Amino acid sequence: MRFLLTGGTGFIGQRLASRIVERGDSLTVLVRPSSRRDALAALGARFAVGDLTTGEGLTEAVRDVDCVLHLAGVTKAREPAGYFEGNAHGTRRLAEAMA
Repeated sequence: MRFLLTGGTGFIGQRLASRIVERGDSLTVLVRPSSRRDALAALGARFAVGDLTTGEGLTEAVRDVDCVLHLAGVTKAREPAGYFEGNAHGTRRLAEAMA
């Protein structure tokens, strides 16, 4: 199976990435240009550079995948609007790209 994982650089995401690779499945991780990728690269993950905030790169990231595992989310924001933008709108942008 071909997976796209968002939030793969986080604590839970890295562990899920390991399990996906252990199963023998294909893994692409959505990352920002500045994301630390060393641990995921060591697993053999591929990378799709994109941004849930702007929607940039999402259409290309979801192309040719069987399953999207969406773990990315805003966990720190100065205002409630920051959580809404990063989580609700980011998830909507990802769903639109999948559609």
